[in-house]
Order: sequence, then structure tokens, then C-alpha cells
Amino acid sequence: MNLLGRLGFKRRVPLRLKRALTDPLHGDSDAARALGRGDITLGRESFALRSGDWDLPRASYAFRSHVHGFVWLRDLAAALPPEKAATFAAPVIAGWLSRHEEPDEEAWRPDRSGLRIAFWLLYAPLVLSGGAEQRKAVLKHILAAAATIDRRWNKTPKGLPRLQAASGFTLAALLVEGSGLPLKRAEKLLEDAANETVLPHGLPASRT
Repeated sequence: MNLLGRLGFKRRVPLRLKRALTDPLHGDSDAARALGRGDITLGRESFALRSGDWDLPRASYAFRSHVHGFVWLRDLAAALPPEKAATFAAPVIAGWLSRHEEPDEEAWRPDRSGLRIAFWLLYAPLVLSGGAEQRKAVLKHILAAAATIDRRWNKTPKGLPRLQAASGFTLAALLVEGSGLPLKRAEKLLEDAANETVLPHGLPASRT
């Protein structure tokens, strides 16, 4: 049985992206230049994409989230014109999917999965540029990642990790046609995560 089957998806329904999103923020210029050389960077940490070592054994928690959450797509969009950025992204996405086909404890953490879903949907023209089979694999991964977020929700730390996880889950439920993800549950998770993270007067809960 394939991964989606093991996660409880019984019907084979074609998946389709309902609409594209626009990221209101712009990438970092230094990180964009580094990506042009093939390196993902955050602060003083870097990852050479040509190495293919997605395990990132010496990386910090924040950098692993930056890489596996594909937050760096924002920098890629700032580094290259859309067509060149799509050409750059396609083999990177394929390599990541090949390495992380099955859920694990690092790349598939609910917060990182939520980030990844969000950034793959924000930059769908880049992520879905690798041909029909890769587009199908990306959309199936988004569905599997969302289902894994739901399964691991109770073990997800409160605060920002839950907010990131719930945001990705909700975007998948809203934007991936044929997903069958429960939108009401997604909205409830997002509301609860937001209430846990941000107090009514606007300050982060962690600072009170």
C-alpha cells in the first residue's frame, strides 16, 4: 500500500491546485546571491545543494526548518527571473522528494511540514515546474504532509510550531482540490494555534 493509502486516503481523486498565491514579502539579497551559487544560507549557516546531503547533521534547529520548510524559495524568487528560478527549483524539489518520500522525525515534523506546504503553495509556479509526474508527486506530498500534521497534532509543541503546522494544513485544505482534507478541522486547529500563540492584545504568549 502506498503512503496515501496508509494515511487513510481511500479514493484516487485527481489533485489540482485551485489558485495561485502571492508572497507579500521579498527575499534577502545576500541569501539570493548565495542561492545563485547553489548555496542555501541563513545567518552564518549554509547548505551546498550540490552535496545532496539533506540530513544536515550539523545544522541548527532553525536552519533545518529553513531548508526543509523551503522558506528559501522566497530568496530564490528574488535571485532569478521566474523561468530560471523554475529551472533551478525542479531538480532540487525532485531530489528532496526522493530523499524524504516517507515520514520521518526531522523533515516531516509538523511545523516543518506546515512551512513546506505553505511555501510550496506560495511558489507553486516554481515548485510545479518539473513536468506532469513531478507535479503529481508534489501535490500528493502536500496531501500526505497535511495528513501527517493532523496525526501528530497532539505531540506538536504549542506556540509557533503549532501555528506553522496549522497554517500549512489549512492552506492545503483550502487550495488543493480533491484533497478531501476537512476544512472545518483545519480552521479549528488554526484558530486554536493562533489563540495559543498571540494574546488578545497582540503580544506573543511567550512574552507574558
